[in-house]
Amino acid sequence: DKLKTPVAFEEARSVKREGILLGGSQIAASPTITTSTEKKNCECISCEEDELCGGLWKAERFPPLIASAKKHRNLEQDLKTRRLHVIVSHCESDLEWLHSYTEGFNIASLHIVSKCNKNVSVDPGLNAMIETYENVGRCDHTYAYYLSQVLDSKLTSFDDDDRSIVVFLKDKDYTEDYPFHQSLNFTKLLTLAASKNGFGCVRAIKENDYAFSAYHEMEKLALFKMKDYKIGDSKYDRDPDETLSVFNSPDFNNLGSYLIGLMSGLTDDFQQEVVPVCYTGYFAASLGNIKKQKKEVWNRAAKFLSRADNIAEGHFMERLWAMLLSTPLESYQIKALKNCASKVVSREESWPGRLLKAVSEECDGEATAKKFREAISKVGQRYVLSHEIDVESGSEWRQDWWEDLPEEIQEALLFLGWDKALWNLQPYE
Repeated sequence: DKLKTPVAFEEARSVKREGILLGGSQIAASPTITTSTEKKNCECISCEEDELCGGLWKAERFPPLIASAKKHRNLEQDLKTRRLHVIVSHCESDLEWLHSYTEGFNIASLHIVSKCNKNVSVDPGLNAMIETYENVGRCDHTYAYYLSQVLDSKLTSFDDDDRSIVVFLKDKDYTEDYPFHQSLNFTKLLTLAASKNGFGCVRAIKENDYAFSAYHEMEKLALFKMKDYKIGDSKYDRDPDETLSVFNSPDFNNLGSYLIGLMSGLTDDFQQEVVPVCYTGYFAASLGNIKKQKKEVWNRAAKFLSRADNIAEGHFMERLWAMLLSTPLESYQIKALKNCASKVVSREESWPGRLLKAVSEECDGEATAKKFREAISKVGQRYVLSHEIDVESGSEWRQDWWEDLPEEIQEALLFLGWDKALWNLQPYE
């Protein structure tokens, strides 16, 4: 989806609020979570200079949480000693890529849930346990079912909450393209799951995309809803009309109401003001963070997602995994994110609540801000305007094709987050 006219983001508000409207229902806001009495501040949140907060904006770097780091020469060696439990949601693709993706790491268990009556092709050396299941809820149901019914049977006395990691994967090649995102390798994914954050998303914001954040304002994210979702209908011989008739949930009209259904009665402390979102269903989480949620959360999710195959509840759950499995932000992190955010996506479909920002020394550091200014200067106003369109007035689309741009302009655009495919993409394709 293309962002058209995001509304202006409110000025930074107090972290302590009387209440947040979630999915149309007023609930109490959770208290700010603080893990230390030490006063913390972020120097910048999308930079190399700040070891504490430098990767916060994109949720790409966090302080490490490695109990035995001193025993190992480097982080990768430490990661290879951790016990990994892998759950794969399978439909029809072969899984031969799994061997090379996980090679060299300690795969304690590999559980594959196959739902589409297709053959599962996987390297025998991985010792996978393959289970067939009714085709409901897609990958999100698979993951909830696994956490609810399977994971405990995989754990042994060798597993440790701070060191064991659970990896959640679909059968498709994880490197497939996704707008404005890049795919992390296995080591980087595990690094994030092993960090203080306790969660890593395979789909990361592109390196040179400084505007998009991995974080969303919960108040607007709660309004997310979808009218339909037809991807996969023809591939899996589904009737689109029949699919649409069951897509919308009879119980939940948006993400907020679904979240209340998941958490109601279990805890009063589930509402966070700013939350991460991981798109497309590939991620990893520490065993400790998984255990912080009550088992009933996963029981409810599995039940909600069992209604049919292609359902709205799956898209709600997709956008909640990161919030449910990440370590909640502390007040200083929320303040830094909101101070840097200049806009927030307001559309109820696609990415509502996503934080956006401009490049600045305060948020991106002096070195990046300087390079950005130099790139803008090289590109010039002509090229900046060539990708703006006034939707309301209907002004014409202006396009300088990538192949026609001077090489120095291409290099500057690459730094600014563009590439050939994205630049040549028409706005309404």
